[in-house]
Amino acid sequence: MQTLFAIDLFFEKWLLSGKHWQRKLFFLLVIVIPSINFCLNLGYYVPFMKTFWKHAAFDHKEGFAGINGICCFFWDWLSYQTNDLLMLAVRVYDFDRPYNMRFRLWAPLLMKTLGFKYAYQMYLLQVAMGFAYVALLIGTVKQMVQDRLSVAYFCLGFCGLYAGMAYYADMRGYHDAWGFFFLLAALYFRNPIWVALAVFLGCWVDERVVFNMCFVFFFHAYYTDAPAKKILQIPFTKATVAIIVGIVLYLIIRFSLQFAYDIPTPTGQPTLFHHVRFGLKDIGLRMWGGMEGFWLLILLMITGFVAQKQWLKLLLMGGSALLCCFVVFMQADYVRTFSFSFPMFFVALAAIKNEFSTPQLRYLLLGIAALTLIYPMYF
Repeated sequence: MQTLFAIDLFFEKWLLSGKHWQRKLFFLLVIVIPSINFCLNLGYYVPFMKTFWKHAAFDHKEGFAGINGICCFFWDWLSYQTNDLLMLAVRVYDFDRPYNMRFRLWAPLLMKTLGFKYAYQMYLLQVAMGFAYVALLIGTVKQMVQDRLSVAYFCLGFCGLYAGMAYYADMRGYHDAWGFFFLLAALYFRNPIWVALAVFLGCWVDERVVFNMCFVFFFHAYYTDAPAKKILQIPFTKATVAIIVGIVLYLIIRFSLQFAYDIPTPTGQPTLFHHVRFGLKDIGLRMWGGMEGFWLLILLMITGFVAQKQWLKLLLMGGSALLCCFVVFMQADYVRTFSFSFPMFFVALAAIKNEFSTPQLRYLLLGIAALTLIYPMYF
């Protein structure tokens, strides 16, 4: 216990003292933690940095001019997609990466709008967006928990996950960080217009955003102060309606494009269940990846629902979790896929925060942060 008290004292008296504690926490999360991560993983970051500076601009007449420099990752495909948004001229199997990119239009449209030609330009923009992402993270947790140490420990743990570091760790051109940003924005905002915009744009980053909006819906339905009207015993607020509107608008446009250009829905592999049978063999690693120590919050939330006989919440959260777990088992890159479910952490924190005293909540979140930061992130 003395060690815990010492850590608490260090954070409270030194790192998070004064009225500008949020700025200090922001500096810790965007400068100190990434710098340590970079120094410990030079073998990963340095080769990518060299590749970025060598990367030739994509020549739409000559083809993949930079393919030898960028290797097997996806910056060249992104450059190509700026001139062929739906990849209609590309003949690939429906389980190849370019096929899956056909309806992930946010990144190519952004690149085309800004006139970018090089991989490092998009990467630097992604890092700049990450600063806003971390500010949103601090603001979202502070809305829920007023204790500054609890906010700090939650954010520290979160920044040890792929969902918390993708804005600088993803140098392969997946663009997951943009999806995480819009998911977090949908959690943070209360204005239905901003919520609907975040949902709509997030859906165009990656289809996995669509599935995980169910947790954002649950958060706005049960854990905000907005007035709600119950339909089938489920609270509906303006924000939850905005989430539905954003998703429906996305689906209308997406299916219209599919029918207009005769593009089938990609399955990710030759069959929908191709990866499921392999996923069941390493179920433990898949369930751990992407959430790590935050599973403690999830288990406490489920236990609380059962103890308080909140069966509807248990049914809604359990059904959403099962759906997202199935999506995880469908994918080979399960850490990335599970990371899109991070809104579940915020639901869990909102559900259990009043069941613990302030010191108890601090130590719980400190333990989660320790587990997450110690365990190496991979994706």
